[in-house]
Amino acid sequence: MKNTLNVNPMGMIAAAVLALGLTMPAHVNAQPVKLIIDTDFGPDCDDVGALAIAHHLMDVGEAEIIGVVTSTYGHPIVAAIDAVNHYYGRPDIPIGHVGEDGVDHGSQFTPYLADTDNFPSQQTNDSVPHSTQLYRELLHNAEEPVNIAVIGFQSAISHFLDSEADHDGDGIPYTGLELAEENVEKLVLMAANFDDPGHLEWNVEWDVPAAQNIANNWPGEIVYSGFEIGIGINSGEPLTDPNDNPVAMAYKMYEGAGGTGEIGDRHSWDLCAVFMAVLGTYYDGERFWELSDYGTVTINDQEPYTEFDAHEGGRHRYKTRTAKHPRDIGPVFDQWMTAPPAGASTDTPTASAGSDHMDSQTDGEDS
Repeated sequence: MKNTLNVNPMGMIAAAVLALGLTMPAHVNAQPVKLIIDTDFGPDCDDVGALAIAHHLMDVGEAEIIGVVTSTYGHPIVAAIDAVNHYYGRPDIPIGHVGEDGVDHGSQFTPYLADTDNFPSQQTNDSVPHSTQLYRELLHNAEEPVNIAVIGFQSAISHFLDSEADHDGDGIPYTGLELAEENVEKLVLMAANFDDPGHLEWNVEWDVPAAQNIANNWPGEIVYSGFEIGIGINSGEPLTDPNDNPVAMAYKMYEGAGGTGEIGDRHSWDLCAVFMAVLGTYYDGERFWELSDYGTVTINDQEPYTEFDAHEGGRHRYKTRTAKHPRDIGPVFDQWMTAPPAGASTDTPTASAGSDHMDSQTDGEDS
């Protein structure tokens, strides 16, 4: 990815850490994880926090965001995403828009973030390729395995999965299923509720057929990061400078995070999914979550909405809350979200990650 600020982010971070006499935690990943983020970015501010921590993990060499795709329309989602990417010095990250193949949903904050009088951005809903086109191009051109974090509705990835070879004349001689099987190492979904199968979780509820399509037909490994994982992990309140930082502004404007007009904590559903897609279950040598045995997840139209059958040869797992206490995870996310972009002038070192590679809907929204 082009570094538009013409700096060496890792060098700046390492120098700051050494100057303070601190030790840089070991990297989880030998090479940055190639990451696609699929987001509804608008119904809830935790999508913005998730994109922010993905940028931080890119700053410290754990990830490379190769693209962002949307799963909602009806609001200026692309420009709002681009505003966050600009803030982190990465305006060249490609964005794909699902358009009317996704879910029509408004937002309390994306119109403000998308307004170039408030934050710089260049890409818009009308100027970018369809999400299916971008998915296909990114995976076809991938020279290394790609991880995908879906932190919203599964509309966009479902349309990609169903795409035929040479979709819309793109010249790519593979179906979406074949591209996924060949080039995606791990799919992480913020979806479902494994503690309460009678709860029709938000990201499933808005497009049940898409969630069923992915559960039934995705050819590789899926890790579900369910509603119960993020509900007790609060983050965002330490964010500052909303007039300069679009992440802070999203948390200020979203009524579920401290009330409209005041930055406050929000549940961390989507941040947990991005963590899993990049770092697995560990940070700094400590296990944050356990994983279930392998099996098969079934998404139903009626209760129980989520079923899991453990068996040999299964390709699905889900995260369980049997390791680190949720109250101790939020401060880690806060540290990452408040870390300045790598190109910014700062005397404060950013956090890095640490050990092994990956083995509520309050207000009705856990998107």
